[in-house]
Amino acid sequence: MHRELGLTMKTRPFICIAALAGLTLFCTSCSDDSSDSKENTDNQIETPDNPPSGDTPDDPTPSGKTDNPPSSGDPDNPPSSGDPDNPPSSGDPDNPPSSGNPDNPPSSGDPDNPPSSGDPDNPPPGGDPDNPPQSEVDADGKCVDQSIKTEPGKCGCKFEDKDIDGDGSTDCPVPIVPNNTLPPIKEISGSCAEWEYPKHHVIEYPVLPEYGYEVTIDTKKYNISTVYDIAKADETTKGLNKAIKEYKEAGYHRIVIPPGHYPLTDQGITPGSNVAVIMGNDVTLQMIPTDRGDCGLVTIKGQENVYIEGGNLVGERYEHINKEYNYECGGMQIFNSGHIFVNGVKIKSVHGDGILILDYTPNDKETIAKEIIVANSEIDDAYRNGIAIVGMDGIRISHNHIHHTNGGSPEFGIDFEPNGRSRKIYRAIVDNNTFNDNVNGDLIIYGQQTFIEHNLFDIGERTYMTDGPFITRANTSTYIFYQNKVSKYIANTGCSNQLFCSYGYTKSTIPDENQQKYPSFFVENDLPKQRVQLTYVNRFCIKDNVLHEGHLSASTIKNLHLINNRTEQFGEGASGATYSFKNIYGGKASGNVNCKHDASGKEVCTENDKINSLNDSPADKPWGLNTHLY
Repeated sequence: MHRELGLTMKTRPFICIAALAGLTLFCTSCSDDSSDSKENTDNQIETPDNPPSGDTPDDPTPSGKTDNPPSSGDPDNPPSSGDPDNPPSSGDPDNPPSSGNPDNPPSSGDPDNPPSSGDPDNPPPGGDPDNPPQSEVDADGKCVDQSIKTEPGKCGCKFEDKDIDGDGSTDCPVPIVPNNTLPPIKEISGSCAEWEYPKHHVIEYPVLPEYGYEVTIDTKKYNISTVYDIAKADETTKGLNKAIKEYKEAGYHRIVIPPGHYPLTDQGITPGSNVAVIMGNDVTLQMIPTDRGDCGLVTIKGQENVYIEGGNLVGERYEHINKEYNYECGGMQIFNSGHIFVNGVKIKSVHGDGILILDYTPNDKETIAKEIIVANSEIDDAYRNGIAIVGMDGIRISHNHIHHTNGGSPEFGIDFEPNGRSRKIYRAIVDNNTFNDNVNGDLIIYGQQTFIEHNLFDIGERTYMTDGPFITRANTSTYIFYQNKVSKYIANTGCSNQLFCSYGYTKSTIPDENQQKYPSFFVENDLPKQRVQLTYVNRFCIKDNVLHEGHLSASTIKNLHLINNRTEQFGEGASGATYSFKNIYGGKASGNVNCKHDASGKEVCTENDKINSLNDSPADKPWGLNTHLY
């Protein structure tokens, strides 16, 4: 059930008064400011036992509220200083104060819009849009707007709550995870020949209460340094972990780390299960130098239902001890955990992977990481990979910027890298991300029905990659490469200057349908002047792609569907091989065109008859061996 409410835990009225002549605005809050001026020695988040001045009739507000508030300057109601029954000290009835001159009232004295007297029962028109006034209770003690009382005479919460911090005032629950943080993926409509496009996997969010209680960590209570100081890293790391643990045990669901630059040891923070840890852009967690290789600024191991939002995670790659070794101390580690959501985090200069996800346990039990989302985040200058996925069942990597990965192999933006104990990767989605300037490549593909779509592979300033941009690993079951854009040509040696290549396959071996249960799709992609090699697939649809002066190469494929692809060539006498095939067994081709542009830009497109004539080729007869078709 969705409910409407503000994010503040306690709200109180805000009182303002304008001085009539000088137009100076004085404001005061009815909240207790004592916590800002003295240390809270009883460790309570807020105490109402010492109310601010003006909270009782015996202690009027500093704004001067009395039974006879000052007049606004109405000529029929001059200021109290000009009351004929109480003349001002000057006593001259012929020279009343200028603010009370009926022939020349002050500009602020519009009788139709008098300024506020500072009376909380009569707030200025409109009020503060970010802090709307609370409704009052009616004669029966109920809130007139149907909200719930947060303390005597005041309303604000939209549903029943409790005094979680024990300060005598009711606290308002807040949404735990913001709604609509990640848009849904639009399904691919239609089909390729007889194969329907697959439906996207459903990746589950953390299972946390819709509403719960929020607390900001008390850094003084837990001896946490908010200034980067290597000498205080140990106590700061321990203090943050202790605070998160104790606040969780006290019933808080959203734990806010306040602004600061926190020094952490290689132990990092370990949030545990069933919690949301919130950081703003003004929060930095920075690791001090270490020689360890298995560590991270945030480690989630064997946990469920964790939400991490915001903050800057800064590594120690340039201060790392023994830089040639132990280069797997990264930003975040997620081991055999489930229902994890990483949202809006910035990770920079770690001496390992920006984020490492795997199904690892010390006693080698067969566990698996599952239902993980990484979204709206930035990973910059990681030493090994931007994101490394070693074992997984259900992951979505969406709307991230992954760039400038460099240092130690593999040096890819995203690397699906199962290894050891026959690890597997299932149900992966990589969508709407931007990649640039990753040294060896952008994406290593592996898994069963892995979706790669709507990504921008912006090569950036680089003119050379060692391997990429894309590699498919051996035993990749199927993948869906849909509506991606590659910005420009990029030279590489590992793939012989090809946009795609495959590693680890047995030469000339096509996987059978038990190994590849579903067709693969390469559809509606925008590709630069480069050779695209697609290989080792059982049932492959290549449809509606645009190759700008590019070349499509396919080899070792059983049942290939080549439909409505477009190749473009520019300049007088433009020619060259646009397609080449090797060991293609069976398939269909139709609607493929080759478009040539002369110097004036005139375009002439013709059907590629040689390609389209391959329709209904028999499954036991290859299309050609090293045959170039134009």
